[in-house]
Amino acid sequence: MKRFPTAIVLSVGLAAGACGSDSPIPLAPSAVTPAPSPAPAPASGVSTHWSGTFTDSNSFHGTFELRLSQSGDIVDGSWLQRWTEVTYAYWGKLSGSMSSTTLVATLTPDDFMECPVKATAAISGNRMTGTYTAVDCGEATISGSFELEKQ
Repeated sequence: MKRFPTAIVLSVGLAAGACGSDSPIPLAPSAVTPAPSPAPAPASGVSTHWSGTFTDSNSFHGTFELRLSQSGDIVDGSWLQRWTEVTYAYWGKLSGSMSSTTLVATLTPDDFMECPVKATAAISGNRMTGTYTAVDCGEATISGSFELEKQ
């Protein structure tokens, strides 16, 4: 019988405003062009150690770590998950791809009795947020979210 996994998610957005001057004798332009939004993190920025927390659909929590390496749009690495409520750790290999600032990956556990996980994460600067769902687990439906920071 397979045991069920858990994984994690996050996203950030920014906006810029404009300002103006109502002075009768302008010393500067009366309207300032809004600052451009920051550029998304380059895809190569995922090649590093990420660490944070997860919460699963059964309200379990814990720590989550990724060690990623990227070549082009291909991402490979390893992961480790530790639950707070029980003394249990879950780890394995990660394979996936980057598209702009989105990572889509499969987390395959080293223990063949565990369920693989499909995850999607948004990356903004030094933060990664995402969601995950266990696959190939029979009738079980386990899912969750995670928030990680680049270390």
